[in-house]
Amino acid sequence: MNRKMLYKRNKKFSIIFAILVILSVLPFPFLFSSNRKIAFGASVTFHSFFSIVLLIMLLITIYSLIMNTKSKNKAIIKTNITVYILAIAGVSLIFYLCISTLPDYYKDIPKIITSEYPSVDGKLTNLSIHKGRGSSTKFIIDGIKFSIDGIPSSDFLVEGKKYHVCYLPNSKFVIKIERYNE
Repeated sequence: MNRKMLYKRNKKFSIIFAILVILSVLPFPFLFSSNRKIAFGASVTFHSFFSIVLLIMLLITIYSLIMNTKSKNKAIIKTNITVYILAIAGVSLIFYLCISTLPDYYKDIPKIITSEYPSVDGKLTNLSIHKGRGSSTKFIIDGIKFSIDGIPSSDFLVEGKKYHVCYLPNSKFVIKIERYNE
């Protein structure tokens, strides 16, 4: 295969990949919507497209590995194989982590459409706040573990106080949380 054909094929891969990356990032601002239905839809869309992008990256990496093993320079082949194996392992791990949560989200789609959510009442325990790029808050109410994106105001979630939580049964996605006045 000559250089010109390889450049044209790589350019096509790059354009397709760029389109998929843009599509996967479009729902990102909606992840933080105060409307929990919109946030749920954005989360499902984001994880679905991101998984597709990762799968395509994995396939392109494997294809590149196969094409580069046809080189005549043995030192380059050994270096490339090591790099590609590490890339394949890393992308595979991230792909697995993304795809492992999707079935629960897909199972909850009928519940979000019909607005039929189970709810739980109980005292909040095991409150933990994780700050950083992807801030999240985790807590347990009546033995059920929940996680919400972001950090609510410091006086809203208090251990030992009683709460009412509406959530999706499979993904444990919190639709609404209210604190009882005591």
